[in-house]
Amino acid sequence: MKKLYTLLLGVAVALSASATTTILQQDVKAERAQIAAFEISKPLNKLAQVHFENLPAQKEGMQRISPKESWVSAGTISYTDDIMTCLSKNLEPQTYNVDLEMDENDENHFRLVNPYKNWENPFSNVVYDSSKDYYMEFKIYDEIVIFEDADLGFNVYYDEAPDVPNKVAFTTQASGLLAAVAGLTPAQLASVYPDIVANYVNGVITYPKSFYDAEEQKNYTNILVSVGDPKEGYYGGNMNGMFQIVMPGGNVDPNAGWEDLGTGTYFESIMSSALKETPVQELKVNIQKSTKVDGMYRVVDPYKTWKPTFSELTYNNNKTFYMVIHCEEAPYVWIEDFSTGVILTGQGELKVLTQAGDLCKQYGAAQVASVYPDAVGTIKDNVITFPSLCTLDDGEYLNFLMYTGALTDDTQFMGGDSNEFKLELPTSGINDAVIDLDNNAPVEYFNLQGVRVANPAAGELVIKRQGDTVTKTIIR
Repeated sequence: MKKLYTLLLGVAVALSASATTTILQQDVKAERAQIAAFEISKPLNKLAQVHFENLPAQKEGMQRISPKESWVSAGTISYTDDIMTCLSKNLEPQTYNVDLEMDENDENHFRLVNPYKNWENPFSNVVYDSSKDYYMEFKIYDEIVIFEDADLGFNVYYDEAPDVPNKVAFTTQASGLLAAVAGLTPAQLASVYPDIVANYVNGVITYPKSFYDAEEQKNYTNILVSVGDPKEGYYGGNMNGMFQIVMPGGNVDPNAGWEDLGTGTYFESIMSSALKETPVQELKVNIQKSTKVDGMYRVVDPYKTWKPTFSELTYNNNKTFYMVIHCEEAPYVWIEDFSTGVILTGQGELKVLTQAGDLCKQYGAAQVASVYPDAVGTIKDNVITFPSLCTLDDGEYLNFLMYTGALTDDTQFMGGDSNEFKLELPTSGINDAVIDLDNNAPVEYFNLQGVRVANPAAGELVIKRQGDTVTKTIIR
C-alpha cells in the first residue's frame, strides 16, 4: 500500500479481516500516493530580515538581566500532547496530568515538570531518561503564551548506530524570532503574525498549527521537533492542532473560538463512494466559523443524520465529531483528516483523509495547488467542491480515502470515484461577510510596533486594518 510520507518510526498494527468488508468499495485508485515533500526549513533569519528591520537596534554592551527564579508548586494541569505525534502517523495525541510549578518572582512564568514522564511510549527504540528532571517553560502575556525551547527527555536509537542517542527536543517559530530580533516583544510579534503565538483563553493554552506569511505566501509550522542534530532539519509538531494545557481552574469550552453561521447543505459523497449500493444523501448540517482564523470553518457532526444503508453500520452518539475546512487561501480549500462517527462492526470508526492533507498542513493549499491543482478543493459563491480524482506524481488517485483503525503501512483504504464532494455554506458565510462589512469599513494603518500611522509613506511596510480584516501590506 502506498503512503504519502515515509514514517520516521514504524508501528506495526494489523487490520483484522472481517466479513463486513464485503460492503466496502476498494477501487484501484484507493491508495495513498507517494507525494514528494516540499523542502522543509526553519525560516528564522529570513523572516527577521524581511519583516522586523525597523525595530530599534540593541545597544552595544547591553545585556539582558534575568531575575533569579524560585519555583513553587502550582498544582496539576491536564496536558494534551501533540508534539511526540510527529514521530509516527500512527500516534494519536495523549492527554494526562502533569505537575505545574510557578516562579515566585514572576506570577506569569510557569513550567511543566517532567511533562513526558507518563507519556505512553509505544517504541522500543525511543528511550526516556528518568535520571533527571525535564521542564517545559512558558510565560503568559495576557492572552499570548510564549514557550521556551525544551529537551523532552527522549533519545531515539537507530539500527545503523544503535549506541548513538538522538535527543528529541522542540522549539517554536515564536521563540526563535524573539531571540533573533533585538527589541521584539511578544505583542509586536503577534501584531504581525497573530497565529504564531500560543493562545490563553479561560485558563486554557492552545497553539495554532501554523501561521501564514502573506508576503512569502507560505504556511510555516509553529512547533518544530528535532531528533538528533537540528541542522538535519525539523519535524512538524502539533499537526493535529490538539496541543493543549488546561491550567488549574481552566474551562474547556468545545465552542470556544467558534461561532455558529447557520445551516448548510452537505451532499454526502465520501460514504456513498466508499460503500456499495449507497446513494448520495443531502444532509442539513450546522456550520461554525472560527473567530480566530479568517476562512476556517467546521461542520458539526456531519454524519449524525446520515442514514446507514447496512446493518453493520451504527453511529457513535457519545461524542461530537467535526469536519474542519480551511479556506484561508480562498479560492483554494483543504480539509483536515476526520472521523465520521460511523462505526463499522468489528472494525471501528470510519475515518477520512485526503491525499494532500498533510502537505496542505505544512505548506498551505495555494502552494500545493501550484503543484497538484486537482488535489485541493475550491470555494466559489459559498459552495465548496472537491474533484473526486487528483493527478499526482505517478497517476490518478482518489482525493478522499476512508479507513478504520490506526493508520499504518498495511491500512486498507476504501473509496470510489463516483461522486464529487460538495458543501454549501450558509449565505452569511465568507463572501457576504467580506463584501458587506469590511469593504465599507474605514481603513487604519499601524507600524510593526503597533503604533497608528496617519499617513504612511510610500514603500513603508505597515499593518492595515479594515473592519475585522487585518493584513500586512506595503504602501504603494
